Amino acid sequence: MYYTVEEKILAIDKAKEIINNRTMEVDKYTLGYNDCWALITEYDKALRQKEFTLFDFDYRDSMDFLRKLNKLGFKTFEDLAKQSDYEIVTNTRPQYGDIAFEFLRNKIGTAMIASSGWWVSTCEFNTGTVDKRKIKYKESLNILARPIKRN
Repeated sequence: MYYTVEEKILAIDKAKEIINNRTMEVDKYTLGYNDCWALITEYDKALRQKEFTLFDFDYRDSMDFLRKLNKLGFKTFEDLAKQSDYEIVTNTRPQYGDIAFEFLRNKIGTAMIASSGWWVSTCEFNTGTVDKRKIKYKESLNILARPIKRN
């Protein structure tokens, strides 16, 4: 069973509000606090209406993030997504509320949430959440995952 679009809209809006408020509290973009992973974490909390505290840690960059995930026992983002009640989407066609991870270049990656035609993420210039880029009909991402609603 999946979440409704309305539930996803509310969760995305709440996550964006939290990250934007955090951004106003700090002088610089802070990994683990107001970055793209924090946005995904807050989205998951709002969607499931429970705490998602498994990955509350500091990291220096995307590679350090992956190393720390490995230390927690996750070999891939797929492992992380499955254990966190997300379904891996294999047809690469995003739907509203899907999450994605994408490595852009050396040590830089991003986590995003699909919204109305745009991938929502955060801005490295400490301006809060942004529409990162247009969603393509078919995406080529490291991972695309859909939240599963458990009863």
